[in-house]
Amino acid sequence: LTHDFWMDVTEVTNQDYLNVLQWAYDQGHVTATAATVQAYGQVLVNLADPDCELAFDVETGVFTLLARDHTTEYGGPGPAYPNGYDPGRHPVKEVTWYGAACYCDWRSLQEGLVPFYQGNWSTDSSHNPYASDGYRLPTEAEWEYTARYNDDRLYPWGNTEPLGCEYANLNCVGWSKTVGLFPLSDNALGIKDLIGNILEMTNDRYGSEYLLTETTDPIGPAAGINRACRGSDFGYAPLVYAQSTTRQAVRPENSRAWIGFRAVRSEPIVLPDPPSMILVPAGTFMMGQAGFVEPVHEVALTHNFLLGVTEVTNQDYLEGLEWALAHGYISASQASVTAYGVELLDLNDGSCQIAFANGQFSLLPVLNGTYQGESSATHPVTSVSWYGAACYCDWMSLQEGLPSYYNGDWANTPASNNPYLAQGYRLPTEAEWEYASRLDDGRDYPWGNSLPSCDKANMDDNGQCIGWTSPVATHPIGGSLYGLQDLAGNVWEWQNDWYAPYTAGFATDPVGSATGDRRARRGGSYLNAAIYQLCAGRYGTFPSSPHGSIGFRVCQTVTNSSRSR
Repeated sequence: LTHDFWMDVTEVTNQDYLNVLQWAYDQGHVTATAATVQAYGQVLVNLADPDCELAFDVETGVFTLLARDHTTEYGGPGPAYPNGYDPGRHPVKEVTWYGAACYCDWRSLQEGLVPFYQGNWSTDSSHNPYASDGYRLPTEAEWEYTARYNDDRLYPWGNTEPLGCEYANLNCVGWSKTVGLFPLSDNALGIKDLIGNILEMTNDRYGSEYLLTETTDPIGPAAGINRACRGSDFGYAPLVYAQSTTRQAVRPENSRAWIGFRAVRSEPIVLPDPPSMILVPAGTFMMGQAGFVEPVHEVALTHNFLLGVTEVTNQDYLEGLEWALAHGYISASQASVTAYGVELLDLNDGSCQIAFANGQFSLLPVLNGTYQGESSATHPVTSVSWYGAACYCDWMSLQEGLPSYYNGDWANTPASNNPYLAQGYRLPTEAEWEYASRLDDGRDYPWGNSLPSCDKANMDDNGQCIGWTSPVATHPIGGSLYGLQDLAGNVWEWQNDWYAPYTAGFATDPVGSATGDRRARRGGSYLNAAIYQLCAGRYGTFPSSPHGSIGFRVCQTVTNSSRSR
């Protein structure tokens, strides 16, 4: 296992599950009757089972705890709790594997994390649990490593056999007990009840044999009808079933009185500071503008995405160049930076504020305008070609251990290189950019419908406001509803799409034309008048043509690999 991870100290209790379930119901994530709780077409909790300790009042919409009158049906010595018990501290039961997975997602959503499952129950490499940001079920490897650690102990506490009821709830009372009541059962890290009380579901599908090809961060079989369970429950007597290596199987749609779960979360990897980005939720809007950019057509974006708060600055780009040069991704001279046989940055165009000499990149002072002579570090990078913008996105991805999207392949058709499926950084599609700028209320400009002015954007308002670029985010009242800065003015922004006329009709996750000779740019610049600052405004430029008024900002589809910003 190549990563650190967090694991719940105890199994998820009835009270834990109830609290999160009530939130999920109130938020509309589940439907419920007196008999079941459902989501994604699956039963999550079997409320009708006489062993379930949760109940739902259809009239009030409230979940409650329910103590049960248990007998000896599970091998106990008699009625488990003749004087009653508090079900809130007992592990939750009669929850299906789907119900356990959904609990992890709800908990993630409550904490502002990216949920791992979202109805995706696959276990192939495209749905890697180790890369998840949010809570999830442990893999079998994580569970067993936690139980036996690195000394091959037979039981979580060591090699002492759990005779009697001193170490674990194994055939002691014929029912579950309050979590954490057996301190002698703690593993080396203080995690409780890994053996006894209830069997615990894991993320993996069950295979009768391990996959010998999986030696690093294993995720189990890609297919199978059962899910793997680990540990043992309150009804087990033979000691062989109490060992850390014990494995069993359960159908994911089945719930049982002796099966529950605990959650894990991968430890976030400490990486260099990523771009400052804002989450833009999926949605539908009208793209284009009557009389200006037509045809106006409805567009649905089906994914959440992150968009840079500002354009990439000279300092940002310089740091990317330094990394790329050190790792052999680019070639540089005093005149130009190149990669894949194309120019990324024109160092000699008279507007570029990055220089290269003696093997080192450096920043030039601001060359013109109000800020002339000052540091250019926080000004947007310009004189960068479309290729240079795309390559910067790849460098950022590689630095964070994400798959790079472009890799010198400049196609962007859905069949071959769909940007919405990318895990790494990339340029926004035109649809993403316009939606982030105007959302679903049809506003003319990022700030609303009032005309542009020098206090809202760095533009030309009967004369250039500043006469050059300005530091990013110096026009906050011109920000979008989500707080994105400089979507209008300062510099044009390269888009992922080829520039081509729109087609009429409803579109879902559009990527633009499959081919073209120019790439789209959006947002206007310090050289342009008000009409160029419209959210719907769009123009095209050859991707090999850097310009002193064109820059870019980065985008990333929200996936389980995305980092919180």
